[in-house]
Amino acid sequence: MPKGKRNTKGEGGCRKQKRKDGTIAYEFRITIEGHKYTKWCRTKTEGREWVRGLHNKVDIGRLERPNEITLGSYIAHWQDHMKDQVKPSTLKDYMAIVNTHLLPAFRTRKLKSITEIDLNTFFDRTLTDKKLAPNTKRNIRGVFSQIMDMARKEKIIGFNPIADIPPIKGADTNTRKALTIGQAQDLLRGAKAYYEKKKDYKSAHGSIYPFLLLCLHTGARLGELLALEWNDIDREHNTIAINKTYTKNNTVQTPKTTNGNREVTVPKEVVDMCLSLNDGVSPYVFHTKNGTHISQHNMERSLKAVIAFAHLPFNVLFHELRHTFATIAVSKGEPITNVSSILGHSKTSTTLDFYAHSTQEGMKETSDTVAKELGFIDGIE
Repeated sequence: MPKGKRNTKGEGGCRKQKRKDGTIAYEFRITIEGHKYTKWCRTKTEGREWVRGLHNKVDIGRLERPNEITLGSYIAHWQDHMKDQVKPSTLKDYMAIVNTHLLPAFRTRKLKSITEIDLNTFFDRTLTDKKLAPNTKRNIRGVFSQIMDMARKEKIIGFNPIADIPPIKGADTNTRKALTIGQAQDLLRGAKAYYEKKKDYKSAHGSIYPFLLLCLHTGARLGELLALEWNDIDREHNTIAINKTYTKNNTVQTPKTTNGNREVTVPKEVVDMCLSLNDGVSPYVFHTKNGTHISQHNMERSLKAVIAFAHLPFNVLFHELRHTFATIAVSKGEPITNVSSILGHSKTSTTLDFYAHSTQEGMKETSDTVAKELGFIDGIE
């Protein structure tokens, strides 16, 4: 890790660092009246403005000492930092948790004064009294831990007190569910029948079958496929270029990492089905009758309509179709590097953590293979 350069004109030290997504960040550190202050900035200009702001607060007697920083005053700094770390829709969800649960309980509490006893009381009593689901409590714990861990890294607190708080009881940690091959086939059959009934309508209902085909053949996210444009489809090579996403907030964003930009090969029949939707009135593959993007909410409603129409004995979310694609690919022995590239993961370890989990069938096959090699099945001794 490179050493930072210290400025002798009262601007402290600055350390440059390249992040995983390829962007550059600058860590500014300065000691004022014996107290250390730290902040990560996107540019040097932003860092210098922050330092000047600290000096201005000193001049008017309003500089908050590190030991006196409260959760309420720290949140704005944490929120600004997270803008570069997560998608706007994710940050919006985080702030909903902060405003609904964390600030009412800890707004005026100094970060250094928040103890494990306070946290145990908060999770075991306060949140329980609100009758929150275990998974909701788990999400609150996760956001709170991110805030406190950033405060630890910035030397405001000595350690993250949430690290030693036990996991939330009853929370479902295996949230990455996937359909079986048979269930996926039933879903596509139901969607095809529904599509034949609704295909003359320019809506989510009228394009649900091609959309589900792409979901299950590319492993792409809901927003990525909603942002798909005609020039992203290569008919000659039967590939789909995934290079943007249509968010819950109805904005188009580019991927945060270079791996998010990818080209996925799909069967010719899937490409032809998608191209059959082209009526020449919109640049978007999946669009409304006015030629605008279909919202995530409306596409989710359409998926529910398919499930109800086909009387399927299961429910599924779009992200679970992404898990279905990956789980099938991994279970059939596809190289993890290929699966990782198709999914747009920046590291194969991420794919392994998500999808290389054991199944009863898979474990039996592995045991049988080893036993056969050792000569203890099929009559071999």
